[in-house]
Amino acid sequence: LMDEARIARALEQVYVQAWESRLRSNPGSRTMRGNSAAELLADARRLRETARLTEARAACEKILQEKPDQPEAVTLLWDLAFDAGSPGAATDWLNRAIAADNGVAAFHYMLGCVLQAQQKTDDAIASFRRALALDPSDAKAHNNLGCTLEAAGNLAAAAQCYREAIGLDPNMAHAHYNLGNACRQMGDAKQAIQHIERALASEPAHADWRSNLGSLQYEQLQLDEAISNLQKAIALDPGFDRAYSALGGALVFAGRVEEAGAAFGKALELKPSRADVESWALLSLHYGLGENAPTLFDRHLAWAKRHARGLPRATTHRGVGQDAGRRLNIGYVSPDLMR
Repeated sequence: LMDEARIARALEQVYVQAWESRLRSNPGSRTMRGNSAAELLADARRLRETARLTEARAACEKILQEKPDQPEAVTLLWDLAFDAGSPGAATDWLNRAIAADNGVAAFHYMLGCVLQAQQKTDDAIASFRRALALDPSDAKAHNNLGCTLEAAGNLAAAAQCYREAIGLDPNMAHAHYNLGNACRQMGDAKQAIQHIERALASEPAHADWRSNLGSLQYEQLQLDEAISNLQKAIALDPGFDRAYSALGGALVFAGRVEEAGAAFGKALELKPSRADVESWALLSLHYGLGENAPTLFDRHLAWAKRHARGLPRATTHRGVGQDAGRRLNIGYVSPDLMR
């Protein structure tokens, strides 16, 4: 049995042969009639700028019906498909372009992006690899291949693709960020922080990048840096609940308990269902209300009523006798013992 990638390549070859046969049998179809391609492209660009996407697409399609591998028209149609939130609309035209000229790396790259957006991971990998076979210097194709390989679970290969992209374009922010996330998953926090910092140096206005950097620094107990980056993430996106919850955790570790409570409160205001954040908020109360046992108990009991009902028991225990003089076995449970 052929795997999916081989099937995709076989189907692509059939499509190429059929389209080439059609072009050979009707060579006059390559002659643009009426408006020139340049005029139609100019119209399509103006229509896109005024958000008249359907008309812009029609202008591109008119060009491609005559010359399916016209690169500017293919690229603009691809852009329009993503503008409209329906990247799959470009699939047929991209396949026609590849059938007309299978040696254009950009066509395979654009098809890979469409397949990637449709979560057709194996097909996207095949398209990006074909693009890179034709043009190994395409940093974006290396980066996108890395993303698809990461989605397929091949983290080491993905990280190598991100490094290839950075080698070709040292200022590619997305490749640095992606490599940082890959390093984080592989347990190299130091490299992860360095690459995400490099990404933010080029493109600072990403709240999620800033939040992830802050969370990494928090895990490494770089508390001042973590708090600063999480606050910057919130400034960029005041509705970012994950940034508030991570900020609360960093503030607890820094001993700024009242500020931590406010951060947890804001996270719960934005997403009340987050039992984990409310649990962190309860923990922080021990540092501010440690002497007020009844209040702490009531708050914990309220959390249990909201979130713990119906949860299965994690373990079962055999009965324990209460014989006089029996030695007690005491266990300590904490997430922080390794520190």
